[in-house]
Amino acid sequence: MATDSAGSLYVFELKRAKSSDHVIGQITRYMGSLRDRFGDERKIFGVIVAREISRNLHFQIKVIPNISLFEYEVQFKLKTATLSRDP
Repeated sequence: MATDSAGSLYVFELKRAKSSDHVIGQITRYMGSLRDRFGDERKIFGVIVAREISRNLHFQIKVIPNISLFEYEVQFKLKTATLSRDP
């Protein structure tokens, strides 16, 4: 969870692979819990981050406000290891 300068709350749901549509249940449960705690005094947003967002999930968020979808990519750069002179 995070907050912005206006006091809005952001719930992050991170998935390490392709997201299924079950993630909607998870994130809306967390968002609902915050709504129960804070009422209407703070805006609440959901952010789903996954390696791949499923087609079904794209359809679901069309009718659920305040949830954003992001896909991530991981890149590695390898370099030859050198021995440090520090003890």
